[in-house]
Amino acid sequence: MSEVTGQGERVIVDHLADSLARWLGDRDGTRHAPPWEPRQYVVLGVLPATISPPAPATTDPDGGGAGPQESPEQTIEASAVEVLGADDTALPAMALTFLVATTENRIKLAVELDFALYVEEYPTVQEQRDYVGHLATATEASQVSDESSDSESGPAGRVPPSSGSADAESAAAAHRHRRQTNVGGAWRRLNIHVDDFLLDLHTTEEHITVDAPIAECVRAAVTGHFSGEMAARPFRTRTRTISLDDLASEDQYRHALQEREDPAFEPLYPNLKVTGFVQRIGGGYLVSVSFTNATFLPRRQFQDLSAYDCRMRVYPQSPAALLSQRFELAPRDYRYMDDVSLICGQGNACVAEPLPGGGVGTTTLPRFYQHAVLHRADHVPPLAWDDLAADPDPVLDGVESAMQMYLDEWDAFLRGVRDDVRPESMREREAFASEVERFQLGREAMRGDPRLAQAFRMANAVFGETNAAKGYDQWRLFQLVYIVSQLPALAAREHRDVAEFVREVEFADVLWIPTGGGKTEAYLGLLVIALFYDRLRGKTRGVTAWLKFPLRMLSVQQLARVLRVLVTAERHRAAVMPGSGAPFELGYLVGSSNTPNQLRYPAGEWWPGFAVAKDSPAGLLDERRLVAECPYCGEDRVGLDVDADAVRIKHVCRACGKTLPIYMSDEEVYRYLPSVLVGTVDKLTGFAFFGEFTQFTHGARWPGVRRSHVSMLSSDSELL
Repeated sequence: MSEVTGQGERVIVDHLADSLARWLGDRDGTRHAPPWEPRQYVVLGVLPATISPPAPATTDPDGGGAGPQESPEQTIEASAVEVLGADDTALPAMALTFLVATTENRIKLAVELDFALYVEEYPTVQEQRDYVGHLATATEASQVSDESSDSESGPAGRVPPSSGSADAESAAAAHRHRRQTNVGGAWRRLNIHVDDFLLDLHTTEEHITVDAPIAECVRAAVTGHFSGEMAARPFRTRTRTISLDDLASEDQYRHALQEREDPAFEPLYPNLKVTGFVQRIGGGYLVSVSFTNATFLPRRQFQDLSAYDCRMRVYPQSPAALLSQRFELAPRDYRYMDDVSLICGQGNACVAEPLPGGGVGTTTLPRFYQHAVLHRADHVPPLAWDDLAADPDPVLDGVESAMQMYLDEWDAFLRGVRDDVRPESMREREAFASEVERFQLGREAMRGDPRLAQAFRMANAVFGETNAAKGYDQWRLFQLVYIVSQLPALAAREHRDVAEFVREVEFADVLWIPTGGGKTEAYLGLLVIALFYDRLRGKTRGVTAWLKFPLRMLSVQQLARVLRVLVTAERHRAAVMPGSGAPFELGYLVGSSNTPNQLRYPAGEWWPGFAVAKDSPAGLLDERRLVAECPYCGEDRVGLDVDADAVRIKHVCRACGKTLPIYMSDEEVYRYLPSVLVGTVDKLTGFAFFGEFTQFTHGARWPGVRRSHVSMLSSDSELL
């Protein structure tokens, strides 16, 4: 990945993450009409108030009556202690724990806080109308309600006579109830910023709490809200309802609200505080700073006393300084011991992140940037396909020299490394030395077999041509080393007297690289070498490679990539070594639910059987094509035709008229034995049930045709 590309991706990710944070934290500050509520929509950094119901009243064992009642304050306090314990550890809080170094017995921290309180306002009259579902005027709503009441009461809108005054009063009450509506709440966000205040901690593990600067900011914000006339307040009644008639006008609506408000209401203020303490640990001090909502309530109150979208920033003051900590779950690997394993601190209900100026802060929507692994290219010559196709020795000499130089650097590193690192590093060094030997053995195989060397050069020419339009002109280093290291296993087919070559066949190699790293091109490069080598050593037809995938979708995705390379390889085979055997073709082997096993019988949801399919109109089966883009002309016009004479399903380009070298039914694969098979891994079970599968590994018994074992069985690393 280039530096510019990486920066562009980071800009996109940051934009998406910022947008998500604004949404989940409601950071745009928009006023919300009912029925929106913050407890349902704001999910970042929420510190709720603690609802601690009072204990049930006790019974006097002597008199049978209720015992002495505690005051509300005593009830709240006692219940809170019972539920939450004697300290703040179980209260809603977010906390930072970090390591500092200091030369004094006190550690001073500058703390900044940002959080939000949500306060309720009365909705406007239109918002209230919308809330109850009345989009028309209050008069129209009243008429609808009256007509509904009259239709329920009796004909002509008259209330049926009652048997007494009690029934009449009950009917009148029911009528009034039907004309009542709950008052919704419109919510406004109050952003609270508490400037730097000092947290002065002793190194004796004493807990220090600061709440005054927070309370001052909270009280000012809440008091300012309730000084406004649209600040919602509880009603004198248990329910907050008004008549639908009160929605006739804004003035009538406001008058109805003010008339029902509880004059004795006094606003509450959330009890928020910051607590810190210090512990001695090793050569430094472990500091813990928590932001806590210590609000205890016997029941849910009219106000929302939760703190939302809480964020805290802490800056150690000189001479104290923040120290990095080691993330203990990270592997103790000498290669990146001092990089990915170091953290600035740990968070509780948040994630700690470093801040400019030597501070540490909280985030409730953390981001992790996975750095791209860029392959070194400054220590080897360009691994260009054209150069390797012309004369590979200068390029391979440069790679081998760089590998040996890296091995020498490793030996120098081992001579000065710590004792606890040396054993693991030595094991890695021996593994790399084995890679060097296998690379050298691959070069020896090419020097000892000119056919293998020619196949290597031709494969590079194929990849140069296939990728010319994409702007790629060379291998990545791991791809080239992997391919050359596998060549002895191919040479073992012809040189069974070379023990080093034969030994390579006894091992299966796993090529691991993150998605998009180039592993597909690596094994396709080896596949094309094997194809050319088979023809050069006299294998005129039959399977050379079988690519197995765990899922059908993966096999379809890879099919077009393999086909493009295969078509180019066939063009080179026909030009360089005509008459060397059957053309390179592709077989798709996945099972009857996707492609027919036997052409004569119906299969799946689309194949009607050969007798019906051969008489079907042209283009009827096109949507079941395996590839859409023609590898010859590049047009997206590939369709399916049924060839009655050859008993085949053919992929034909409607633009250039060429037939693509694909066999998509099991019968066709058995009959023609294409050079490359692509399919799902479950098809391997066919060796236990179908005799035709032996042709894949041993070839068919054609007169005058050499039977040969398959050169390579390859599977995509997505299996792992």
